[in-house]
Amino acid sequence: DDLVLLALDRPSLQSLLDVLGEYVTKWELQVNAGKTKVMVFNKGGKILKDSKGFTLLGGVLESVDEYCYLGISFSLNGSLKKAIQRLAEKGRLATAILRRKISTDDLSAC
Repeated sequence: DDLVLLALDRPSLQSLLDVLGEYVTKWELQVNAGKTKVMVFNKGGKILKDSKGFTLLGGVLESVDEYCYLGISFSLNGSLKKAIQRLAEKGRLATAILRRKISTDDLSAC
């Protein structure tokens, strides 16, 4: 139920989107337009003109500078630095919760 389309150029990506549109129409499936976004990776890390104007099923897709897919944040420059930072923070939070839980349980066992 999750899908990523990758292409090397604009016409190829639009072609993939057109094929997806035909597929979902044929099989009477739905695409969540609110979660469907376009990212064009580039060294500068900025939204490029080329990333705008892609369409799916007659609607124009939003171009974004960051997207979270399966819990991993992707940014336009291809860096996973933000994703690593977020995962590390989640790990620290989980560790703190476990330490409090273990300490509380140890005290109540005495």
